[in-house]
Order: sequence, then C-alpha cells, then structure tokens
Amino acid sequence: MQTELEGDWIHVERSVSDEAGQDIISMAVRAGGDGTNNVSLSVSGDESSFNGMLADSRIPEYIEIVINDEADDDTRGDSLPDDFFDRLSPRQRIFLKILLEHDEPVTGPDIRDEMRNKYNQDVADSGSGTAGIISGITRKYGKGFRDDLLQGTVSHHNDEGSRIFEHWIGDKYEEELRDHFDM
Repeated sequence: MQTELEGDWIHVERSVSDEAGQDIISMAVRAGGDGTNNVSLSVSGDESSFNGMLADSRIPEYIEIVINDEADDDTRGDSLPDDFFDRLSPRQRIFLKILLEHDEPVTGPDIRDEMRNKYNQDVADSGSGTAGIISGITRKYGKGFRDDLLQGTVSHHNDEGSRIFEHWIGDKYEEELRDHFDM
C-alpha cells in the first residue's frame, strides 16, 4: 500500500505492507478529531483506501507503524522491487544512468554538471542537488535498500572546505540496472 503524510512541516511517502496500511487506517479512524487536524493522510491499496486529516500529535504513531513495517521489509531481496523503475523520478533515473555510464566513482559536482549539460536538468550547484535525489530513494525504499543500491564516500574537500562526495552503483543491483537501461 502507498501512504502519504503531508503538512506544513512534514512530507512522508512510504510503501507499506497491506497489514501496516490497515493499521495506519485504523489508527487514523480511532484518532478521529482529536486535536488540531492539520496533516493530510492518504493510504491507498488494492483492497482499501483512506483520505483524511490527522493531528500532529498522531504523527509518532504513524512513524512507528512505518518503521516497524520497514524492519520486516522484504525490499532488500536479491532483485530490485517490482515497482522500482515505475517509481523513479526523472532525476533519479538520470542520476542512476550517469553512475552506470562511468566505470569509476563520480563526484557530486561532476554528476550535477552532467545532469545540467547532458540531460538539461535544473539542479542546484551545491550538494543538495544530489542529496535530494538520494534522499528520495531512501524515502521510497528505506536506508538499507539505498545502501545496497548506491555507494558513496567523501572524496576530498574543495577550496571552501566543503566535503565533496563521490558516488557509484553498489554491486548488488548493478547488473539488473544495466539490463534495464540497456547499458
């Protein structure tokens, strides 16, 4: 099931099991109108769906259900999740292609330059441009999956003292990614 929690200060999108989705819906229905309902909650799946408002005070319950579900998550299997390529944003798709095109680690500034010059993408000059792409993958599939998919380390510090990261595709899914992108 897909869940989305959105408010002024929070935006979370997660895929959860049907059981966790039902738990989130039950929690939201039980909560009813307790407190200031200023966070939008959406849960959708094959069998049921829910759209409503949730109080800020209920966010920890939502997070606990999602985290407990991720602890049992099977997305760290031997192959990419079935919906992986369907859920990639255009920038995430380009980011992965750039990493696959290189046989060695690629620095964040080089990735952002290629995104702008080769793929006509508008990305920030700072590390937030690549960090946002990577965090989007983490939000969708969790940190463990991201760590299997992408590798990275601090390469060096630039003249201003900022850390420069380099990134590469992890071994676990590289062949499957190359097959998908015909590389």
